[in-house]
Amino acid sequence: MTVDFSGNCSVVPDTTPTDAGVAGAGTLLSFIITNFISLGLSAIIILLGLRKSTSAPICRKLLLSFSDQQIITGIGIQSIGLAKMKYMVPYHFFIIWLLSLLSTATNLATLLALVNDFKRDWVLRWLRQFFMLVNLLLGVLSGIFILQSVMKNLEPTLPIACVWEVEKRGTPSNAALSVAGTIAVIAGQVIVFVLSTLYLHTRTNPRWMKSLQAVGLVILFAMGVGATLRVVMTADQMHPTTNVEQLLDASVHQIWGSPRLANSKTNNLTLVPRNQQSYQQDIFTNGHQDPGSPRSGITSTPRRLLNSFSQEGTSRPLWNAASDLSERVLYSETPSVAPFAVSRKQDAAVAPHVALDVSAQDRENVEKNPFSYHARRLLSNRASESLQTRLAIALQNRSIAYQKMGKRAQIPMYTGPPKTRNEVQRRRSQHHVKPTVPPKARHEVRVRRSQYHVKPQPDVKIITGHKSLGIWKEKSAEKFNIRPELHLVNAAAALYDKRNIQTVVPNRYFKRFKTSSRKHRKRTSTFPGTIEVLTNKPICALENAYREHTAQKMDQSRLVLWTDGSASGGRKNDKYRGFAVAWRRTTEQGSWSGWEAAGYQVQGTKLDAQGMETLAIMKALVKALKLVRQTAGKIKAVAIYTDSTNALFIANRPNDALGRIIIEKARFLAQLGIKVSLHWCPGHSKIPGNELADMIAGMARSHIYGNNPEVIDLSDDDDEGEEDE
Repeated sequence: MTVDFSGNCSVVPDTTPTDAGVAGAGTLLSFIITNFISLGLSAIIILLGLRKSTSAPICRKLLLSFSDQQIITGIGIQSIGLAKMKYMVPYHFFIIWLLSLLSTATNLATLLALVNDFKRDWVLRWLRQFFMLVNLLLGVLSGIFILQSVMKNLEPTLPIACVWEVEKRGTPSNAALSVAGTIAVIAGQVIVFVLSTLYLHTRTNPRWMKSLQAVGLVILFAMGVGATLRVVMTADQMHPTTNVEQLLDASVHQIWGSPRLANSKTNNLTLVPRNQQSYQQDIFTNGHQDPGSPRSGITSTPRRLLNSFSQEGTSRPLWNAASDLSERVLYSETPSVAPFAVSRKQDAAVAPHVALDVSAQDRENVEKNPFSYHARRLLSNRASESLQTRLAIALQNRSIAYQKMGKRAQIPMYTGPPKTRNEVQRRRSQHHVKPTVPPKARHEVRVRRSQYHVKPQPDVKIITGHKSLGIWKEKSAEKFNIRPELHLVNAAAALYDKRNIQTVVPNRYFKRFKTSSRKHRKRTSTFPGTIEVLTNKPICALENAYREHTAQKMDQSRLVLWTDGSASGGRKNDKYRGFAVAWRRTTEQGSWSGWEAAGYQVQGTKLDAQGMETLAIMKALVKALKLVRQTAGKIKAVAIYTDSTNALFIANRPNDALGRIIIEKARFLAQLGIKVSLHWCPGHSKIPGNELADMIAGMARSHIYGNNPEVIDLSDDDDEGEEDE
């Protein structure tokens, strides 16, 4: 009986139409895999954001592409389900609803991880908002259909559109739980949409935003796992049909959920008699029809075998009948063939073995080439005795011929098929001998030498940079007791007010440099101070930086500033750039004052991370000048630490735009009688001052002003210390 698609819902059909495009293994796996990949990428981006280490641009691009694909396919499959609701059964409609939940989880995870990107670009923000609204409307509408089908206990073979026409047909045992769960999911979708909309359009970034991202990601992981398990359970609990034709024509999605579905369907097949004549009518061996069969055609599928069975006199199930069939075919003897069986995975649900025809032509081919694929297939425990004898003779003749020709690889006498795994490996090693042909080219000579002549490794590891000095860094940190200073730095970074972040536009520096360079005047002035770069002695540089945080270095006449820059995307990206300056002074009581810092976000000229480091040195000189004025000449020396060697090289180049500005600022301090020095320190080595500057620079790089006023810093535009043009 088929479903009446004209709108008559009074007739309950016996069969269920399949729809592999909705509930097929490919569709389900694509949704599930894409969902968990997106959740994993979101977790990586959020965790990296908590550690403030990197912005992960590759992960962001991959996550955005996966999210776009998932939300479009989610909207598409829901639209298809609603369009085909007159033909689609509740099982397929429920699968579509679960897939829409996976799409929603992917979309929300992307929103949590890339919310700052959406806030910066209004096009992406409103497109995401539109797709979220469409997905919500379709999901709520599908949920209402599912809710009605559960409340009315709709027959599983009726289309979902009949849910509004049929009356309630009893109450299932778990109706209350199903109704409550469906209502909770629908309400949760609406609540999550409202919260995500507020989260997307909020211009500020409160401190609890990171915690919200972590908690939301855990909830979305649970949502994805729950929807996935529900999909698998739904596919696993689908009842098998008793129609043999429908079983053989059923799409793959009916058995993908669990392997035992195949066994349950096989056991429910119609019983068949033991009729040898019906067995022999439709047996086709090796793709050819049996000579005694009057029909023509080529087939080897179980369908043809089942159609030839008579349904009268049932006494044994199909599996036993097929086993008896295989035994009769295996051990039958005919004048022209010597059949044997080879196990196959296909057709295993009907018969454990499929008979193959070994014709005279096949025997001749085996005797000519006993090492071919067909010959190896014929070496089976079920091969006939005569065939094994012929193969043994052919192998023996081949071995004798090899000995006469003087070949190195001698084939042993054939003693039957291998019985153990070690014997299989031994025979393979005997037959597959590596050739010892001399090399034909110089490249081949070098390749062979590299394989057999390994370069000796040095006994002592050569240290080429500070990144390989992990254990020495730990010892130096313990030597100078740096751990309490690191706690103070972390507390200062947590209390830093982002509203103090200012904007710097470095365009004017390059414009002024181009204007002055037109006069073709060569600049020969150098940095009026000392520049110390101890890259060849990283331990000395590290200990000097640690020593600046000890009580021995407390001096009111000396000011130490720490700088760091941060940029992502290189020169191609005009966003995510910033730098910072950190310092602390010695009080009159002979103790350290609190840490202070200044963060700057860079707009305008596209500079990379090295440009940010150079701007940080320039701003440190400006800050030092202001502090000198505030202390009324108490400061006699200024030391600036940076982890960029390129910035220190630029600081001594008067022909560089930023280098010239640094020289001018330092020269003005030197004219006041202040000793200026620049120092290199290893980066990311737990140096408190450098760590504080790095954290503030990261905040300035990703800062969004929102409703706060944006302050553009022009403090270095004065004429003090400037060279005449």
